[in-house]
Amino acid sequence: MTARSGEPAASPPDSKWAYVITFVPFSYLLGVLAAAYVVGSAVLGSGTVSFDDPVVVALVAVVSVLLFLGTISLPYALYRDISSSDPTDQSNWGVDRTTYVLTAAFGLFVPGLSAAVSLHYLYHRRTNARPA
Repeated sequence: MTARSGEPAASPPDSKWAYVITFVPFSYLLGVLAAAYVVGSAVLGSGTVSFDDPVVVALVAVVSVLLFLGTISLPYALYRDISSSDPTDQSNWGVDRTTYVLTAAFGLFVPGLSAAVSLHYLYHRRTNARPA
């Protein structure tokens, strides 16, 4: 039930784009962990990481591609997910599609911004569109 009207709250939009939005923070976390491992290994001089090793090169390539795909697809995923939600539900929490999409696009140039935008959107999507 909503606090204002006593009516049941709208259920979250049935959009598969939410999975793409959720993927962004996880791919960013994977990238941070992989970078910390590579840098930590180089600083400590343990010799476990060498860019001559094809496994390390493959790991860096896979993580880079995942980060790139998640970050580049976030603005479109946000646009589609917000478009699929109920307009009355959007007015309840003041979602502004343009602001989210432009901020996510700016996240292409600012490391970590895409993950923050996606977490912020998912939090508000979850708390303001609860299932009945």
